[in-house]
Formats: sequence, structure tokens, C-alpha cells
Amino acid sequence: MRKSALFGTVVCVLAFLGGYGQEEDITWTGFDNTAQEGTTLSKVSGVDGFNADARSEQEIPENTDGYVLYEVSSTDDSQMFGLTSEDVNTGGAIDFRMYFTYDPYDASNYVQIRSKGTNVVANSGRYYVGDKYRIRRSGSTIYFERKPYDMTDWTEIYSGNADLPNGSGQHPALFADCSIYYQGSTISNAKISFVP
Repeated sequence: MRKSALFGTVVCVLAFLGGYGQEEDITWTGFDNTAQEGTTLSKVSGVDGFNADARSEQEIPENTDGYVLYEVSSTDDSQMFGLTSEDVNTGGAIDFRMYFTYDPYDASNYVQIRSKGTNVVANSGRYYVGDKYRIRRSGSTIYFERKPYDMTDWTEIYSGNADLPNGSGQHPALFADCSIYYQGSTISNAKISFVP
């Protein structure tokens, strides 16, 4: 894979535990320089940059608990993945997102957490192949969580208010959204679930 930019990023949206419906593979739509084959979404055209986007057909209904789940398949990709209420075709506008950053100069990576436009966790640590991340809405709270590849339990990275717009007390329908930096990069086996 080409690495022509200093930083790349992956944002993901992720899942929570029991009490929800069965997890579904995300069916992607709204393709912009992307295409889906099976459960894999790929960047198929465009120069390096966050100019390749898609969103899920499935939605978490308004005022409903739910989550999206993402499993890391590469440690040198640049993507964003998260939950959002509007399809804006840019990763930087995803309401609740994980931003996976890769530096090709020293092969370092880390995850940033961004909530409603604010960088709430600048560096939550390295990520590894097989790590799982989820973003879930429960009541009026949004949770960002991680399960390392060698662990069985989820740990909380950050939690905050889930109101959209901020402070409104409103919890609109949410769908998965993503943006991919490098051509040829993929997002595979992303899941969504919500209370039926």
C-alpha cells in the first residue's frame, strides 16, 4: 500500500454488550470513491486523502440504544469510522468517531477519539490487528470502547453526552459512516446492532 502522506487515519464506530438485537454486517451505500464486495469496503479511486466515503444502509432508530463495531485488520492504514446523524461525505464531520492515525516515518500508530467536533482523547494508545473497537449509544450517553485482541473484556476509553445537537436532549437516528485515506485500503466485517 502506498504511504505518501505523513499521517493517515482510521475512524471507527463500534459496539456494546447484551440486551440488543443480533449484530448485522453493515451494508454500505452512498459510495464516493469506494465500492463494497461481500463485507469489505474498499477505496477504489481518488488520490491519497480523506476523499473516499460511504455510510450504512442500516440505522439505529432515534431514541434507541445501539452500537457499531469495527475490528482492526491493518496497523498502517488511515481511516475514520463512527456514528453520525447526517451523511456529509467527509470523515471530519462524523459526530462520534475514532480516528486511527498512522505515521509511516516511524511506523507508529494511535487512536484519537472525537465527539461532536471536539478531540476529547488525543492519544488512546496503539492499536493492533485483531483489536476491536465500538461506539455505542445508551440512553443519553455515548461510549467509546476497546477490546484488545488478547483480551475477553471491553474497556471504556471515553464516555460523554450523546445529545445532537449538543445539549438539545435529542437523540436522532444514527448510522455508520467512514472515510478512507489510501487507495486500496479496506474496512472489513463492520457490524451494527440496536435494541429491537
